[in-house]
Amino acid sequence: MKKRFASIFMVLVMVFALLPIATIANSDITVTIDGAPVVFEGQGPVITGGRTLVPVRGVFEVLGFYPTWDRDTRTATLIRHDFEVVLTVGSTTFTTNGESFTLDVSPQIIAGRTLLPLRAVLESIGYTNMDWVPSTRTVVIQTGTSGQQPTFTPTPTTTPAPTPTPDVEVGKIISAPTEARRNEVLTIYFQGIPNTEYNIRIVSVAGNTLTADGLGRAVSNADGVVSWTWLVGGRTGAGVQRVTITGGGKTVMHEILIIID
Repeated sequence: MKKRFASIFMVLVMVFALLPIATIANSDITVTIDGAPVVFEGQGPVITGGRTLVPVRGVFEVLGFYPTWDRDTRTATLIRHDFEVVLTVGSTTFTTNGESFTLDVSPQIIAGRTLLPLRAVLESIGYTNMDWVPSTRTVVIQTGTSGQQPTFTPTPTTTPAPTPTPDVEVGKIISAPTEARRNEVLTIYFQGIPNTEYNIRIVSVAGNTLTADGLGRAVSNADGVVSWTWLVGGRTGAGVQRVTITGGGKTVMHEILIIID
């Protein structure tokens, strides 16, 4: 009997030893930006391979980015008027404005959330003032002057990376799905004029105007970006939905193909 209990005990020790330590021990990690704590919904930051990974949303939304997720390619894209960062789960390379960077630890999916290596991504967009405070297990990010975005200095490349400029092209869709399925949450990001009202109208396959929560009129932010998020209904029919965005003297069209599995 004693041998049996000893065997069970050894098996339990081995099982817990093999569990990912980062997921167990790092739920208390906090992140601050210019002194303000970042709020994470659900899964928080973890440390893997000596690198801090954070959920796609949270840090980058505070910095003005709009994250999108392609579940087919397992690719996360962070979009701001001056940067586009593309990372793929399991890949140790990513791009910022088309320039490739190497990661020590690849993006991962933990508890249903996509987590990205924080320092590498921040440095690729010009945020280099980042510290780790062991006593409080806090990642401290300073952007310089509060609310002011850093100047990006790219390494030499044959294709110059875009630099922040007030002359942003307006009246265009930044990111939008081209295909969707029932009960899927969709988001469209549109680059318009700062602090301007825009309206989105979606006509269903049957020719009816959708009235889902999240659609209708919205005001762009200080960067001119406006977004709409809505849920595809569970009874939506297959076919093409036509999207029309109006405002700021512009009208932009887009189509979304609804697929029924």
